[in-house]
Amino acid sequence: MNNIKKTSGRREIVVFDGSFVIATLPGGLVNIDNVDAKARFTDGIIPGGTLVVKAADGKYKVINAVLTATNVKGAVGLVRYAVPIEDYTSAPIVIDATVRLDALPDIEKAGFAYIKAEIPTLKSY
Repeated sequence: MNNIKKTSGRREIVVFDGSFVIATLPGGLVNIDNVDAKARFTDGIIPGGTLVVKAADGKYKVINAVLTATNVKGAVGLVRYAVPIEDYTSAPIVIDATVRLDALPDIEKAGFAYIKAEIPTLKSY
C-alpha cells in the first residue's frame, strides 16, 4: 500500500453529456505516459476532453503543443473525465460521442477541427 496518492477534489467540467457517449476505446483504460502529462498539467490532473495520441513508441501521450494536422496523427480519442496523474495513469478514452466544445481544454478547443479530421466520429455543439 505504499505510494498511494490521494488528490483533493475539484470541480468536474462536463465534456460529454452522459447519453451522448456512444463508444469508448475497446479494452477500457489506457495507461497515459506521465512525462508529457506532468509537463502540460502542473496541477496533477488530466482534464476530461484531453486528446490522447498513440506515439511511434507505442505509448499513449497527451500533446503539449498547439494542435496541427501533423501532431494529431495517431489520435486515439479524448479522455472521458478528469483523472489524477499518478505512477500509472489510467484513463477511459472516448472514440465516438458528442462533445461540448466550450468545455474542452484550451488546446483541444482551438484545434478541434484537426481532431475531427482525425476522429470523424466525434461531434460537437
